[in-house]
Amino acid sequence: MSYAYPYNIEKQKELIGREIVAFDVISSTNDYAKKNSRSLAEGTVVAAAGQTGGRGRFGRIWESERCEGIYMSIVLKPKPDYMVKNLHLYSFFSALAVKKLAKSKGIEASIKWPNDVLFKGKKICGILLETVTGGASDETTVIVGIGVNINETCFPGYLKDTASSFSLISGKNYDLAETASELMLCLNREYARLENGSGREITEEYRRCCINIGQDIELTENGAVIRGKATGISDNGALIYVTNEGKTGFALSGEVTVLYGKPLI
Repeated sequence: MSYAYPYNIEKQKELIGREIVAFDVISSTNDYAKKNSRSLAEGTVVAAAGQTGGRGRFGRIWESERCEGIYMSIVLKPKPDYMVKNLHLYSFFSALAVKKLAKSKGIEASIKWPNDVLFKGKKICGILLETVTGGASDETTVIVGIGVNINETCFPGYLKDTASSFSLISGKNYDLAETASELMLCLNREYARLENGSGREITEEYRRCCINIGQDIELTENGAVIRGKATGISDNGALIYVTNEGKTGFALSGEVTVLYGKPLI
């Protein structure tokens, strides 16, 4: 494996990836993007060959072995009033982009609410959204952190039953720079749909890909554990569920575990 990556990622003509800030190893691409959000142009991609402090939702560790996966953060600067109402769409378009990247490699992935991409129940991608507000211009920045398992062939013991990679699924090894460029192409296509006012269509497509719907689930939210069935995704991105006691609820955040039901695909 050449350690030219990620310095050899080709810049994109469209917004996402028009500018790339590359590192060999960094603590966290999201942390760098947040710290420098005011000086980084919209669409800038911060990419690293490895991370020493990669993290997912709820502060969980994201294993980021050097030159094994794609670890990048995207800097986006929507209008504040739009972002407040539509933050969920940033998770949705990003997850759809990763799913379409996987499909281009012959991998039929699915999405688990809110922003994990899975293959047969095992995670191949995690997405972490963080926002930065304030400053003299009252600018709002959305940082979309994406970690995709590409060439990993083994995982730590605590992940071996829950994680997979493109390589483990297909038996192939992938050029990281080429795959990162393909991911940015997919992201640009999906973000263009969002910018063109197709948020409703993105939500509908997300619903079709969401593996939670119709499944018996365990939802942990604000320390409370709820069991029931996921029945849909609302227009504002909430997971709709019916508890075992028959009450309908809406979760805007939280951790969902699929318990049983239709086979994971």
